[in-house]
Amino acid sequence: KETLKKAQDRISDFEEAVNKGDAPEAVKKAMVANFTKSLEGLDAREYEAIISHPPYVLFVEKDDQWDTHLVAQQVLGPLTSLNDIFLDRYAEKWGLDQDQTAPIPVIYFRDAQAYQQYLFASQGVMNPGILAHFEPENGRLCIHDDTDKTTVMHEGVHQLFWYHSKVKSDFNDQSFWFQEGAAEWFSGSRRWLEDDKWKYELGLLQKKRISGVRFLIGRGDIYALEDLVGYTYGDRNGGKVNQGLVYAQGWMLIYFLNYFDVDANGVVKVDRK
Repeated sequence: KETLKKAQDRISDFEEAVNKGDAPEAVKKAMVANFTKSLEGLDAREYEAIISHPPYVLFVEKDDQWDTHLVAQQVLGPLTSLNDIFLDRYAEKWGLDQDQTAPIPVIYFRDAQAYQQYLFASQGVMNPGILAHFEPENGRLCIHDDTDKTTVMHEGVHQLFWYHSKVKSDFNDQSFWFQEGAAEWFSGSRRWLEDDKWKYELGLLQKKRISGVRFLIGRGDIYALEDLVGYTYGDRNGGKVNQGLVYAQGWMLIYFLNYFDVDANGVVKVDRK
């Protein structure tokens, strides 16, 4: 609720900026009116906290058109399975505590409009191209009823790295290629229901990413390995790097490290894990 209250201040800032512009008064008035209308009902939205799938705590937006507990089941089933897969893969290797009980917070909005309203209230932007996001400053995963499975998986993996990390390093200092490459590795998985539980097959080839990298190689626009592994989120925020390229090359490097080996002479051995 505190976050949503900030929206009104942001509207005032927007109106002030518009009024300082050179557009005709009628245009300025219409811009402010349309923008304000897009935020109607923001303060009236209510949420129910559901803790049926620990350690996740899901805040589901209340709506007459759905049962919040049924929605929670549909959302938390895949997320808890993803957490199980994550721990199965990394717990022993990294010495993770599998019995952590700190809550993993997820906000589930009714639709894209509600999500965009929250995005504006919390970050001051509205961007239809953003379908979901993870907030490293507080550990929240924010998704909505129209968010596709791949995006939920991608952002959910970001959240799990944050949750299971023993040391919460500054977000801007974290490795860009690794975080996004690993998130793509998980999000490109195949999943199916077995005995009422989600199962995942990781490590699938992603044709979209391969096509993208092939195109960029042909254009001569690709990062050298030394540059790729050196980039941080701070570089992204400064507009220093091509984000799509880092996603694609990051995924490709994760794939390579999982499925290829190199002998003592530096020769790549294909398909030897």
